[in-house]
Amino acid sequence: MSGLPRGWVTSSLGNFGEVYCGQSSTAADVNSDGRGTAYVTGPEQWTGTAIELNKWTTTPKRIVPDGCIFITVKGAGVGKMFPGISCAIGRDVYAYRPSQELSYPFVAKALAHTVNAVIREARGDIPGLSKEHITDHVVPLPPLAEQKRIVAKLDALNAKSACARMELARIEILVSRFKQAVLSKAFSGELTKDWRNGQPVASEWRASSVGSECEIQLGKMLDKAKNKGEPTRYLRNINVRWGTFDLSDLLFMNMTAEDRSKLDIRDGDLLLCEGGEPGRCAVWRHGPTDISFQKALMRIRPNSHLLPDCLYYFVRWASENDILSRHFTGTTIKHLPQIALSRVALVVAPIPEQHEIVRRIKSAFAKIDRLAAEASRALELVGRLDEAILAKAFRGELVPQDDNDEPASLLLERIHKAKRGLERPQMIGCSPWSQRSGSWLGER
Repeated sequence: MSGLPRGWVTSSLGNFGEVYCGQSSTAADVNSDGRGTAYVTGPEQWTGTAIELNKWTTTPKRIVPDGCIFITVKGAGVGKMFPGISCAIGRDVYAYRPSQELSYPFVAKALAHTVNAVIREARGDIPGLSKEHITDHVVPLPPLAEQKRIVAKLDALNAKSACARMELARIEILVSRFKQAVLSKAFSGELTKDWRNGQPVASEWRASSVGSECEIQLGKMLDKAKNKGEPTRYLRNINVRWGTFDLSDLLFMNMTAEDRSKLDIRDGDLLLCEGGEPGRCAVWRHGPTDISFQKALMRIRPNSHLLPDCLYYFVRWASENDILSRHFTGTTIKHLPQIALSRVALVVAPIPEQHEIVRRIKSAFAKIDRLAAEASRALELVGRLDEAILAKAFRGELVPQDDNDEPASLLLERIHKAKRGLERPQMIGCSPWSQRSGSWLGER
């Protein structure tokens, strides 16, 4: 690595740390009631602030000391890292223990910065890291004093970006609340009050029910043994999302001509989920089709006094206001039976006002969706900024160098001597990770 700042050196991780390879206990020796040694088998036990101790083994094969960095080396979580504890580790986890001559937080950040490069260096059909992928990986190493300055600067900048991410993440909640407020105003008449010249809804709106304004048809039962006719594409619960359809994975079911006629789908039909997430629905706008639908869905066909889009927004509002949930059946898996749906009360505005309601809802939603999209892009940029700052830190560009710092070459030489047994490394403090505080602790 060329162009290193003064006082820096490059070295492989194996030169200033030790790798412990995990070994799994037999399944019969693993328990969840605290018998034996705490046992870590993968990143799923990392909560983001601490290791969740939910596994123990009575026959530990590999026990690692405190002060290690755990690295997932196999499986879907390969490359994921988290601060370790003294425990037994399974074969999917390696523990890297840096020399106590170094700044533990710095080494952890250096590993986080380079882990993707380590993964790229790995070879094989099954993603995985060997001991050599870690020990042979080369990283830049600044003087110890500069390591501490880099960590302090990164922590300060990361705190600001974390605050930014938290604020941007709140926008999703605010968007949901705003949309619900718009729908509440729409179906109370407040949204179009000025359009009615201040007239109350009671003078023009009428009370009704879904069943009085719509034809409701339950889909066909999926039964391979009994179903006859020609293979026909059909919609399942999973194909209906809020306001849209996923037509990428339609299945086939045998249906007769009579079935297809009875269960046809036209523009303006509302397809609504009977179970799973009862009430989730979308208006069909894909033109004439040979697609049908199964029993997990209901087709709602409004009469001429009710606009499909107005009905869709009403159902969406009712589903978020516990209006629909009053009609659900079932305990574990909720359902909205056809007869119960038909009884759901709604108020029907004149058609011209329904058009205006739909127009205003769509306009308001479009504005808030643009804001949400900008927040999402900003959140992505914050992530890229974190990566850029980390890269800058390990190029030596984040904090100034100090000629008074002991060069990293001397630090590395001292570590080498200690490894050869010529000098005992200084033992300072305890583990740099506190499960109680949930943060990287100070220098060691």
